[in-house]
Amino acid sequence: MDSTAEISDQELIDALGGPLAVVQRLGLPRYYGLTRVCNWRARGIPFKIRLQYLAMWKEAGKIVLAHRRQGKPLPTYWNKRRAAATSRIGL
Repeated sequence: MDSTAEISDQELIDALGGPLAVVQRLGLPRYYGLTRVCNWRARGIPFKIRLQYLAMWKEAGKIVLAHRRQGKPLPTYWNKRRAAATSRIGL
């Protein structure tokens, strides 16, 4: 993937540690917040939220670009779970 390609909202959320980490950073209630942030992965982060937390999204963008330059995929929640499971069963 080209490092100058547009960064998706899903990548931004994953770069910050996944939906739960974003919910905690934004200070939203857990259940309601998780539903909201998971919807953002598909529908996009609302413009108002982007402006309110601009520094946080810029930080996420830098993380995404660093991973792209190194050629490494972002460590998503499911990849972390899969790695933990394989290490537990010894694969």
